[in-house]
Amino acid sequence: MALITLRRNFCHLSDFRIHGALAALRNHPINHVHKVSKEQLHPWFCSVQYEPFRIHFHHACYKKFHLQNGNELHPVGEPAFSQGQDWNKFEQNLKNEDEQIFYRKLNEFTSSEEVLSFIKTLETLPDAMAAGALQRICEVEKKGEESHLDRLSMAQLTQLFLTSVLECPFYKGPKLFRQYQVKSFLTPCCSLETPVDFHLYKSVMIGLIDLLGARSYFASKVLTPYCYTIDVEIKLDEEGFVLPFTVDEDIHKRVALCIDGPKRFCSNSKHLLGREAIKQRHLRLLGYQVVQVPYHEIEVLKSRQELVEYLQSKLFPQNSTVHW
Repeated sequence: MALITLRRNFCHLSDFRIHGALAALRNHPINHVHKVSKEQLHPWFCSVQYEPFRIHFHHACYKKFHLQNGNELHPVGEPAFSQGQDWNKFEQNLKNEDEQIFYRKLNEFTSSEEVLSFIKTLETLPDAMAAGALQRICEVEKKGEESHLDRLSMAQLTQLFLTSVLECPFYKGPKLFRQYQVKSFLTPCCSLETPVDFHLYKSVMIGLIDLLGARSYFASKVLTPYCYTIDVEIKLDEEGFVLPFTVDEDIHKRVALCIDGPKRFCSNSKHLLGREAIKQRHLRLLGYQVVQVPYHEIEVLKSRQELVEYLQSKLFPQNSTVHW
């Protein structure tokens, strides 16, 4: 939008070749932009002929320049320079100083509106300075876009992208850029997942060790490549034997145990929150065997033996015994 505004403020033409200008900005340092983008920028951002010497505009800079360098100012009416090359040198010094001031001012601005307001105050805008202004507008707008996307917004975009991939495989439209994707939906605050209830997890873990025979047969809080965190993961081979969680070969099935505490349910209800239901649906689409262990089913168990039998019925409903 700022680029369009810049065009409207200074161009008033229908064809603004911004792509060539931006290509020049990307591929060349600012001091080389003049040659590359002359055809694109020059007709719109500065007059064909510069003012002869612009003495009236530079008088203050001229006085400051000579006072700082210990030079004596000549009386009014007396020629200060006797040779053409001195005039050229003087103009170059003034031009360099103007550009330095210009770029220092640009770096102070934090929005495209500030850049545009500053440009309006200038009498002329040479193409090198115009390129610098365009570059600064691109920089501040890019930073603005990044700052507006907080961690939660990026997580929501990632989940939406994952949903389109899993549930709409026919979709061939634009993809979410990697810089806007998160690696985990589970974060300390504003998370798309509810952390596992610690006390409930400890109880289930004791029952799993009794059932499977060792702690090495299941992994806890496993971050999947698809951003979701699984409370407990159990790996099975083709014959249904439990594999150590360190094994990465001959895995036939992955079991995702969801230990759902009260905070994962709607208030005064046994219905999962929407984000938890989405998570479990996505895990199934990804090939996991999802086993839900809700807190209200654990609370009614009266002994450790009942807990083991309950977990066995959940994990291996077809088998009376467990193999590992």
